[in-house]
Amino acid sequence: MGNINDLEPTASTLNPNPYGFPKYCVTYLFFMAISLVASTLAARTLHRYNKLVTSCVCYTMYSFFVCKSIYSLFRTVILIMMIDQFVAHKSSWLSLDDNHDVGTFRLIGHPSTTDPKDPPPYLVKIPLFIGDAALMSGTYWMLVMVLELLRIVKTTVDRGSVDEKRYIQIYAWTNYFVIVSYLIGSFVSFAPSQEVGFYTTRFQTLLVSSGIAQTIVILAVTVAIVYLNCMGLKNESVECRVAQKPIYVRLKRIFAIYLVTTLPYVVLGWILTIDPDHTLEYITNIPDPLIATTNVLFAASAALLAFVLVANQQCVLSWCRVSDDVIQQIQANEAPTDFPVFVNTDIESSSALWGHLGNVMHDAQDLHDTLLRELL
Repeated sequence: MGNINDLEPTASTLNPNPYGFPKYCVTYLFFMAISLVASTLAARTLHRYNKLVTSCVCYTMYSFFVCKSIYSLFRTVILIMMIDQFVAHKSSWLSLDDNHDVGTFRLIGHPSTTDPKDPPPYLVKIPLFIGDAALMSGTYWMLVMVLELLRIVKTTVDRGSVDEKRYIQIYAWTNYFVIVSYLIGSFVSFAPSQEVGFYTTRFQTLLVSSGIAQTIVILAVTVAIVYLNCMGLKNESVECRVAQKPIYVRLKRIFAIYLVTTLPYVVLGWILTIDPDHTLEYITNIPDPLIATTNVLFAASAALLAFVLVANQQCVLSWCRVSDDVIQQIQANEAPTDFPVFVNTDIESSSALWGHLGNVMHDAQDLHDTLLRELL
């Protein structure tokens, strides 16, 4: 037998307690990839439509899904890098533990106190900050979209081609100003300090900025729904029937998706923002399934919004249903209900079953005989 010191080092010898398979990161990657595909297809569809129609609503919706595509793309890149570190069982910039697996982006700026790490390389920093900027920009465009939809419900007419183009330019320049202000404010707050690190400050800045922006959007959608209900602007007359306005229905769907997918994520973000120095303690005390659920819902929010705002729901749902051929085969084996067929059987033998329905059997027999006579 050879000396144990002659054995080649493995992951278990380099790290005596390696973290297992990063199941949460892989789950987030799956849903983030779905959102990436859905957002890209939605942006592609709206790009074609914007060539034909000049509309602030269409442009804001297109810009929103472009930002969501960029956000999903670079978050997917970060997730792949994190999974690679977990699989290798060693990392110089990421703490390989359960908290950083379930927390992912939230905790990149918070290494474990027992396992200090080096600052992440620029290969990680650049995609992370691009994703942060895309998240802020997407939140801005969603707010503009809600305001534009509310304006259309109130006025029922657009501004005209010239004014629509002018407002599109105003919204675009405002978006640039918001993003530049966010980036400048972030890097100004990243001043060297002995107590606060570069990524820890980035973590706090993103949580506060994103939390405020997402909260404003949720409040704006809520106020829009309440306003339309109170002012009686949610219904319209269609062919002498009262029906809900399509834009009101769209606002309700946006509200429902944000309520289910974004609100839990924002609430958890505010909890972590209250006391950034004890973030890891909060993450440890909160059940992992709860944190994972909020992250999964937020990762899938872009796909749900693409389905509700852009996709053909009937076409998409048809993928989840049984094909029409199978349904027709099943229906063909069932007894007909519209045109029943009567079969001449031994009435005397079945009289015991129909003892209390003699008249029904006689009527059925008479109808059967009449049909036969007409066919002859």
